[in-house]
Amino acid sequence: EMVGELLEDYRDEIKQLPRRILFFRDGVSEGQFYKVLEEELRALKAACKRFENYNPTITFAVVQKRHHTRLFHSDGPAMEPVNSYAGGRVHHSASRNAPPAGKRSSSSSDAQDNIPPGTVVDTLITHPREFDFYLCSHSGIKGTSRPTHY
Repeated sequence: EMVGELLEDYRDEIKQLPRRILFFRDGVSEGQFYKVLEEELRALKAACKRFENYNPTITFAVVQKRHHTRLFHSDGPAMEPVNSYAGGRVHHSASRNAPPAGKRSSSSSDAQDNIPPGTVVDTLITHPREFDFYLCSHSGIKGTSRPTHY
């Protein structure tokens, strides 16, 4: 219902319907992914059917901010570089959720260890068969920045 109203508002303002819909969903636990995808995608497609000959490309992305994965900027030679963008060089260690051994101490500045905003990590710590990635879209002002998991 809400999506149908939003599409009507868009059509009234822009004078056409969008060719693509990018739908971001937050607040979904991993156990609910497929149930939420199935139900909400069905509702989204039903809203699109309200308009004659309307079949947009739909991208459905689950956004997770509540997780324990942290990414740290490092020059440690014992770690493998991770594919990343925005000029940041990100490394991973054996633990997905812990900083590299020996790289952080109580005197270490959190801001120095944070990765640059715009950094994307899409290998090594991501799911081996599904499309997911981490995006650090903001600077860590106080403490360690938490990347968003898509």
